[in-house]
Amino acid sequence: MNSLVLSHFDNYSQITINRPQALNALNAEVFNELDQVLSGTLPKSSKLLVITGSGEKAFAAGADITEFSNLSGDAARNMSQKGQKIFDKLEKYCLPTIALINGYALGGGLELALACQIRLITQKSILGLPELNLALIPGYGGTQRLPGLIGKGKAIYYTLTSENMNAETAVANGAADFLFPDIAEAQVFIENFAKKLSFKSSISLGLALEAIQNSGESAGFDLESDNFKKAFEAEDMKEGVGAFLEKRKPVFSHK
Repeated sequence: MNSLVLSHFDNYSQITINRPQALNALNAEVFNELDQVLSGTLPKSSKLLVITGSGEKAFAAGADITEFSNLSGDAARNMSQKGQKIFDKLEKYCLPTIALINGYALGGGLELALACQIRLITQKSILGLPELNLALIPGYGGTQRLPGLIGKGKAIYYTLTSENMNAETAVANGAADFLFPDIAEAQVFIENFAKKLSFKSSISLGLALEAIQNSGESAGFDLESDNFKKAFEAEDMKEGVGAFLEKRKPVFSHK
């Protein structure tokens, strides 16, 4: 891969957008390589998938505008739909996905972060959707995901004004989940989170994640019951309950 770096650590994997000279702007190659990773298989030991940007300035400062100048309307629609499809795959990924934001997450970069299931930001982070400054609109799911996180009224305000959110405002509004003083502290959080998940049954982790991903849907409660049944019937449940009653640590078959 040329624009992404895929790294594997003890209990998690990490995708780093490696275009620091362009503030990690999302071009066609980034999308293609991201789709390639999401369609592939990570090591069994990986319990999280982290996405971040290289350098000290940006997670991803938006889409690569240099690719826009000669696009027709139909080509732009196709580009939007392709990006939406890849981000939807990220949102529904089989492992928890974390956007690790240190610096700018603007436009398509924020839309990438919104498609992740958890957003970590550092004190220096700036989030925003500046598309209307270019007489455009968000095209990779921003108009659909942001209202669900911060409410429709605030989403209208920040999208139509193109006003950015600093780190504190982003967390207060719900656009980000956890705030850290710097990238090192955020990395410690990721390592501890992944280590905690390494002791869980991968079956129950996947079933719980699927149920949470469908929360708010009309069939969400039915899915929760169905997945509760699947977990109850799995071998790991018997080990988990048995270990609890015997006051020992469980040893799950599926880790």
